[in-house]
Amino acid sequence: MHALALVADLPVKRVVGARHVIANLTLDLGEVAYDYLAPVEVTAAAA
Repeated sequence: MHALALVADLPVKRVVGARHVIANLTLDLGEVAYDYLAPVEVTAAAA
């Protein structure tokens, strides 16, 4: 379709089907690979 075509203005001829899914997508607790919010320790060699 063209980028300027208004899809809402097209007539609906017939409804073929519809589906509504309710799902729980909560992820389980995992392992922290790298903590970007952890305070950084400055050593004497780096300073």
